[in-house]
Amino acid sequence: MPFETDTPKVLTSFLTYLNAVRSLSPATIHEYYLDLRTFFRFLKIKRGTADPNAPFEDIGIADVDIVLIRTVTLSDLYDFLIFLREKPPETSQKALQRNTETRPRHAPEKSLRCVLFSNIYIAASI
Repeated sequence: MPFETDTPKVLTSFLTYLNAVRSLSPATIHEYYLDLRTFFRFLKIKRGTADPNAPFEDIGIADVDIVLIRTVTLSDLYDFLIFLREKPPETSQKALQRNTETRPRHAPEKSLRCVLFSNIYIAASI
């Protein structure tokens, strides 16, 4: 299953797991990817490892690794939900418009569950 060129290895492993073990559809796996990419971009801004003035969609995630993921706190996840509600990235708005034509996009709470699950999965697999 092809992923974006800047997808970190740890995220590729998780997405492959969703495909091989959980048998999720490619569309669902892509939604997980988009949610996690958004979360990692947000986290990099919050942690000061990305320029907060850079266009959100230009923030790369290739450097995300297990060390960063293991530092994610519940507060980070709550801050992410607030971020999504208060000032969603423009790319999320485009996706929302595209997806509402065929089906409603999942709520931010699903993103939270996705991040929590991925954190547990990745930590357990190392």
